[in-house]
Amino acid sequence: MEAVSNIIQNVIALSKTRIFLIVAIDGMPGGGKSTLAKHFLRANPDIQIIKTDSFFDFNTNQNDLKRLHQVLSDIRSGKTAHFSIYDWSLKKNVQAKSIEPKGIILVEGICSLDTNLVHFYDYKIWVDCPPDIGMKRALSRDKGANRELWELKWIPETIDYINTQHPDKKADTVISAANIPVFI
Repeated sequence: MEAVSNIIQNVIALSKTRIFLIVAIDGMPGGGKSTLAKHFLRANPDIQIIKTDSFFDFNTNQNDLKRLHQVLSDIRSGKTAHFSIYDWSLKKNVQAKSIEPKGIILVEGICSLDTNLVHFYDYKIWVDCPPDIGMKRALSRDKGANRELWELKWIPETIDYINTQHPDKKADTVISAANIPVFI
C-alpha cells in the first residue's frame, strides 16, 4: 500500500502527459476518500472534483450511476459536462456544476469503480477500510444521522458491491485508510 504523497506525485506526473486525466477514488463509506481528495486539492488547487454523492437519488436511496456515466462520457469525449448536485438537507438536486475536460478530474465516492464506469478512468485508487471502522467514522461524521440507512442499507449494499464487483482488484493502487492523514 502506498503513501498519500507518492500517489499524488504519481497522478500529477501522469497528468502532465495528457490534456486531462480522470482519476477514481473508491472505498468504504467513512474510509477517507473525501479526505484523500482534499489532499489532492491541497497539492493542486486546479483539480476538479466530482463526488458520487452529488448523484444521489433520494427516491431510491442510492447514487444514480447512469447520470454519472453520462457526465464521464461527455468529459471523455472532450465536452464540458453539466450536471446538478444533490443537496442532502433539501433532499433534491439544486445546484448546477460544470466540469471541463482539462487537467486532473477526480471522481470521488462509493461505486466510482463500478463495472459500467471503470473504463472512463486513467488511474484508479481504492481506499482500503474495514466495514466496521468505516461505519463508525461515517456515523461520527454525520453526527449519527441516517443510522438506520447506514446499518440496514448503505453499508450492506457497499459490502455487496465489493463482494460482487471487486473494485479493489480494478485499482491501480490501494491505500489503507489508516495511512490517510486527517485534516485538523
